[in-house]
Amino acid sequence: MNHRDLLTKTSAKPRKAYAGEDLTFQLIDGNGNFNDQGLKDFAREANLLQCGRSYAIVAIMGPQSSGKSTLLNHLFRTNFKMMDDSEGRSQTTQGIWLARCPDIKPLTLVMDMEGSDGSERGEDDASFEKQSALFALAVADVVLINMWCQDIGREHAANKPLLRTVFQQVMVQFSNKPRKITLMFAVRDKTKSPETTLEAKLREDIGKMWTSILKLSGCSNLQLQDFFKVQVVFLPNYEEREQDFKLKVQQLKQRFVNSTAPGGLADTGKEPASGFLISAHNIWNDIMANMDLDLPAHKIMVATARCEEIKNEQYNSFLMNKELHNLCKDAHFGFVPDFGKRVNSILNACVSKYDEEALNFDEDVANEKREELIHQSLQLVEPEYQAMVNHLRLKQLEKFMETFDKGSDEQNRFSTVADHIQYCLNEFDQDCAAIKVDRAMWDPFKARAKLGRHMKSYAATKREDRPALKVRRLYEPKIKQELSNSIRYLLCEDIDPTWSKIRKHFDTVMEPTLTQLDNTLSEFGVHEEARKEMLERLLEYAKDVVGAKAREESGRAKSHMMRKFVKHFKYDDDSSPRQWNNSDEIQKTAKAALSYPLNLLASLAAMRLEETDEDDNILETLSSELLEKDQNALNYVDSPIWEKVPSSKTLITPIQCKELWETFMVEAQNTINDALEVPYCPSGEPAQPAVYGDKLHQLRQEHLNKFIEEFDKHSDEWRTFTTAAEHCIKNCLLEFDDHCEDLNIERANENRLKARDKLQHDINSYIAAKCEDKLTSKIKHLEPAQPVVNGYKLNQLRKEHLNKFIEVFDKYSDEQNTFITAADDCIKNCLFEFDKHCEDQKIERANEDRLKARDKLQHDINSYIAAKREEKLASKIRSFEAKLKPGISDYVEHILCEETDPSWSKVREYFKGVIDLNLPKFRKILSEFSIDEEARQRKIESIKEYIKDLIINKAREESSKAKNHMITKFRQLFKHECNSKRDRKGDVQIEEAYEAVLFLPLKVLAGLVVTRMEESETDEIEETLSSALSHSRRPNTSNALDSSDWKEIPSSRTLLKPMQCKQLWMDYLVEAKEIANQARMDLETKKNPGIVKKFSSVIWGERRSRGTQRMARNNR
Repeated sequence: MNHRDLLTKTSAKPRKAYAGEDLTFQLIDGNGNFNDQGLKDFAREANLLQCGRSYAIVAIMGPQSSGKSTLLNHLFRTNFKMMDDSEGRSQTTQGIWLARCPDIKPLTLVMDMEGSDGSERGEDDASFEKQSALFALAVADVVLINMWCQDIGREHAANKPLLRTVFQQVMVQFSNKPRKITLMFAVRDKTKSPETTLEAKLREDIGKMWTSILKLSGCSNLQLQDFFKVQVVFLPNYEEREQDFKLKVQQLKQRFVNSTAPGGLADTGKEPASGFLISAHNIWNDIMANMDLDLPAHKIMVATARCEEIKNEQYNSFLMNKELHNLCKDAHFGFVPDFGKRVNSILNACVSKYDEEALNFDEDVANEKREELIHQSLQLVEPEYQAMVNHLRLKQLEKFMETFDKGSDEQNRFSTVADHIQYCLNEFDQDCAAIKVDRAMWDPFKARAKLGRHMKSYAATKREDRPALKVRRLYEPKIKQELSNSIRYLLCEDIDPTWSKIRKHFDTVMEPTLTQLDNTLSEFGVHEEARKEMLERLLEYAKDVVGAKAREESGRAKSHMMRKFVKHFKYDDDSSPRQWNNSDEIQKTAKAALSYPLNLLASLAAMRLEETDEDDNILETLSSELLEKDQNALNYVDSPIWEKVPSSKTLITPIQCKELWETFMVEAQNTINDALEVPYCPSGEPAQPAVYGDKLHQLRQEHLNKFIEEFDKHSDEWRTFTTAAEHCIKNCLLEFDDHCEDLNIERANENRLKARDKLQHDINSYIAAKCEDKLTSKIKHLEPAQPVVNGYKLNQLRKEHLNKFIEVFDKYSDEQNTFITAADDCIKNCLFEFDKHCEDQKIERANEDRLKARDKLQHDINSYIAAKREEKLASKIRSFEAKLKPGISDYVEHILCEETDPSWSKVREYFKGVIDLNLPKFRKILSEFSIDEEARQRKIESIKEYIKDLIINKAREESSKAKNHMITKFRQLFKHECNSKRDRKGDVQIEEAYEAVLFLPLKVLAGLVVTRMEESETDEIEETLSSALSHSRRPNTSNALDSSDWKEIPSSRTLLKPMQCKQLWMDYLVEAKEIANQARMDLETKKNPGIVKKFSSVIWGERRSRGTQRMARNNR
């Protein structure tokens, strides 16, 4: 068993002893193994890391069994193992032990070194002695040399080899970089000789030894005081004079109090305590490897390692800061006014903490890591800052749009657009300054430029769209209202319905309207060609209104025809019921009455808004083939089209006219047959109907005539037509029943009941005819543009209040918060004023015509509101979409093309964020219009699809610029990489930078190949591109990209096909190489200007060669 095995076997196991507040452990074992984990545990238990530079390290060296551990235990209250006298002199301390002094401030660490001259190590003793001595000199502030008093002045004293070892190591390792420490000689077992004499002799011996070593090393200029502060202390024998020994030790202990103060024992300018863990281990490793110690380099290394640790701790603290997390979350989806101030506060706290912990390390290293901490922290919040800038840009754009929309109604608003844009840009600059982080070099110039472009674009668009919007809002509803109400009367109610009257009324309405619109457009500054186009568009709209109303009435052709026939068949020109004399008179009247519905059918068959349309012969055709039934006619009514009428102007086809006429004639014949049921006498007097009896027939006829006479009189006196009718009917039937009673005709008599029913039927028929006649007589003298519904006054009131409602509602709906609130308020006020005006005109509330007019007014208002709701909601949605588009497009471009790690997962996360942020706003818009839940859900899904389409379309747009994005990314990374390798020279720098970043833009290409809007849409495209392209500079040799489609990916998701990716990569490689060559040429130019011409010819020769190859490839 050799001495190493013996030493290992007999070595005490590493221990941690607790004696009161003492901590002790073995730092380096007997085999030279450094206990790194033990040191970390010790540092934590002793609170070493919090001490900064306020700590001291004391090491003791001396011969074996000289009482080193005993001295330390009494001096520093440690618990080192001491020699057992019963075992004799032997090795007690193996390796190096470390303990904490519990009652000295500042924190004092004590190292108990293995004694020298021990028999256990044998020939290895000198080697370990040198190693441990060098370690103590490198890390300790105070080195205690334990020696016996009897060795002072002796040539072969036990401590001489140890002292010689110390001086030799100092000269070898620290001659160029002196580290001044306290060398304290603890002289044990003092004799009776005076201390002054002994100290002088000891210093003389030390000086001689130093001088002799200087002569051997050839460094005669080195002085002992440059390396050591030499102190001497005398201690009595511990065993013989224990109390004196302890008293002297207590006096010595006072020297170690405040040892790090200026002039103290440990005032050596050491590294901070947190660096001791690293430096001690590294120094011991260098000593064991027989390497020269470079303590300043060790300080730099320790400072680098510790400052890196402190930086990472503070960066993690910054990263995990809850306030920062909430702040970034808010900033990502909304505007946070004090963003910059709060980030500055959090970052300053972390930087201050870093400065506090790194204060005692190398200043250059600490500052470098400090800048790295700031840079990394700012990089962490930069996306949120950019999102904030984007929010500010969108906020100013939205504010500009709203203000511009309100101000665009003013005639001179467009002259201030430039000032308005500049005002918004100034506000944007102020907001950006408020969120700016102090140490960041971020510039919102790009967002500011985009804001300016978008505002100018919006202003230009609004300048073109605003007049068109005014046309839709003001003119189209008014034209629709005026034309729709009059077309029905002129087509279906007029005695002689002709399209010439409609054309006349159309011109009456449109001429002043077009003139007014032309003046309005001139006020807006619309040029003549655009004005002409808008006037033509409004004229076409008016024609469409007429056509739509005519087509609507043509769908009711049969009912209109039947009403015409009954009116002219049953009643004469005075609206009195006809009295038939014979059947021939009935047939003659019926034939004459049939001409009226025929004329109506001819009018409803086709549109004739142009005078040239009148020459269509429809009336002649229908008259000859349907009414006269000419056998020689050509049967045009069996044709699906009119000969001279285009299909766009056809309302009822010939064959449809024939079917309508046949259906109409069935009902008309029934009416004629009802009239023929009553037989007539040859004298012309009506015969007595057999069913009723003579007396009942006479009574019925008398009371009918009396009713007609009395009703004609009272209907003009009573306020309302309905009241007069009810009064006269009641009196007539009452008198009829009385006369029947006088004639003894019982109430249950069947003939009496039939006669009474017949009387009431005739009365009702007369009243209906009289009502229509009165209405016709009142409206036939009015202009066609004034359709009368329930009397002239009521119609006028209704139109006036409808127009007033439209005017007030258009203004009020823009001022109020919600559309529904404006609608409810305006409807309530309009109907209230209508009722009030009716009262002023003495039209009773129960008047039927007034109620109908009020219902018609409310119907028209509701129709206008419904149309306005759709128009306004559509406008709001368009505006909402327009505000979303710039921000979404910019951010998608940033994620896919500008970020360090582009990925569709970030796009999907952003999509969800945009939906979560904007859906409440969109729902708020929908809530203003009170639409039903089903329609609401449809529009919400529609806006989601719109946002998704925006993202996909932007990705498709950016995929068309894939090569430019790859080159841009390469330029940025290449420039950064070149700058990071600035310590190297020439082509080595360029080539290494080129190789390092050449394949990084492949991520950009992979992100632009297909869309991945759903998490389930996974693929292996990035792996395919990486395997096919990143390991080869000639992608044309790969078969993976020779396909025209991606496997298992639908074409709807494909942005770039495999072959396109392959070609893009080849083009990219060419341009990337040219960029590297240009950088190499610039570098060579700085070194050797004369080489530029030669180098340029080589590069341009390569470019021409590549261009020729590219042309040949394209030709193939």
